[in-house]
Amino acid sequence: MAAVRRGGGRSGRDGRCAIHAHPSADGDAKVTGVAVEITDPVRKESYTTGGEPPGGFHAFRLDLGEAVLTSVEGGEMVIRVWRPGQGVRTIRRT
Repeated sequence: MAAVRRGGGRSGRDGRCAIHAHPSADGDAKVTGVAVEITDPVRKESYTTGGEPPGGFHAFRLDLGEAVLTSVEGGEMVIRVWRPGQGVRTIRRT
């Protein structure tokens, strides 16, 4: 992975992010990755719906690094982890 450059305007953004879902009866979900700004005008146009406010907008894609689902099953904490190029790994804790 390339080094993350800090500072120096928008091109220096650190795009690392984590998105957590609202916990439910099925468990707690989280995805992590790197948000990459889409600057190509043709690609950005494909994101429009016609209902945008006036002016420009920023569009990002998420290069997914990990997806995790944590739940409780039969008194155990069950953590299911997926990473690119790997299958789902299940971890159980009592």
